[in-house]
Amino acid sequence: MAIYVPPTYDRTDDSLIFLAGPIQGALRWQNKAAELIEEIAPELNIASPRYIGEDQKIIGDYYPEEKPHSQIDWETYHLNKAGEKGVVLFWLAKESIHFCNRAFAQASRNELGRWEEKNKNRKSKVVVGIEDGFSGKGYIEYTLSTEYPNIPVLYNLEETCQKSIELCNK
Repeated sequence: MAIYVPPTYDRTDDSLIFLAGPIQGALRWQNKAAELIEEIAPELNIASPRYIGEDQKIIGDYYPEEKPHSQIDWETYHLNKAGEKGVVLFWLAKESIHFCNRAFAQASRNELGRWEEKNKNRKSKVVVGIEDGFSGKGYIEYTLSTEYPNIPVLYNLEETCQKSIELCNK
């Protein structure tokens, strides 16, 4: 298993699970997701827009000031690759620290909307997990169940990772 984080690009032709979801204001859920995926399916690769490291409590974004668009370019590349050769795993983690200058999970909500449509039109594989306490949970559940019923919705990280692995291996 390889875990790709910015600025390193995955240039293989292997399947990829992209860990999409809140960064700023959320605990480091990506660490646990990577651990779960590696435990069950060590042959799969992961792309995480957030560094996977020791400190589970660090909260913040990685947007290098000298190249602010490099993070967006990195994410777009790996999201597209996962959409073509793997799974886009959304974990909608609840807000742990509030930042007044930015709406919580604004980029994740935007990305989810785009990948709902890509899933519908191109049949990209998308899995959505929603943590209890995520704001807007009811709206997202309803929209997914009525407009995108082929996107699985789960309620804990373990099941979300398991479903992503199952879809990635199909």
